[in-house]
Amino acid sequence: MELENHYQIEQKINDEGDYKSFSYQNVFCEIKRIKGMGHLCGYLHLDSVTDDAREIINEHFHCGITYEHDDVYGFDCTHVGDINPAYLHDPSYPEWPGETYKTMRYVEVKLKNSLDALVEKGML
Repeated sequence: MELENHYQIEQKINDEGDYKSFSYQNVFCEIKRIKGMGHLCGYLHLDSVTDDAREIINEHFHCGITYEHDDVYGFDCTHVGDINPAYLHDPSYPEWPGETYKTMRYVEVKLKNSLDALVEKGML
């Protein structure tokens, strides 16, 4: 879903909430909104990830793995092309053509697609 204006983005953020957790393919998944910034991050809690599995995760995450600690792998949605909610009303913040707000649903799909790819390759 592409949101067209700041009001729609703010409404979506209010509707989504700040946290979601779920299990998929027997893996614990989390989505967290970063306080103060407003963007979302997705996390997979995995055990003993091989280098090949890590590469698959990196390929399927939005802009690759940006967090890795104690068998938790994560990505954030605050890159060029991502609307950062903290700056919705800051006229000095540069807007990029085609940038979009990455929704909770978007992050969930990225997490699930990563796990599906690991299952497909026999790595999970």
